Amino acid sequence: MLNDDNSVANSRANVVTVDFGQPDTKSTPVAGRYDSMSLLKMDEVAGLLNITTARAYALCRLRILPGVVSLGRQKRVSRAALEQFIADGGRELPRG
Repeated sequence: MLNDDNSVANSRANVVTVDFGQPDTKSTPVAGRYDSMSLLKMDEVAGLLNITTARAYALCRLRILPGVVSLGRQKRVSRAALEQFIADGGRELPRG
């Protein structure tokens, strides 16, 4: 339970004071902090590579696409890593 003076009351302890400090208003806006870390959905990756979404997922499974991030069952690809991958000419598919 949070009291008016930012102290937390606990049923076993008397009072614990928590100091959260002052908010940092000079920091970079949230959007600016994550611009270099933008993640693309698989349909966006497929569009950039001019392939089907199923093929983009297959390239993830084969570990050919760089910068893949798994979010549960969803996959995302780092925009910067994908752009570098394209600039470097991609990678050959494994034979099999």
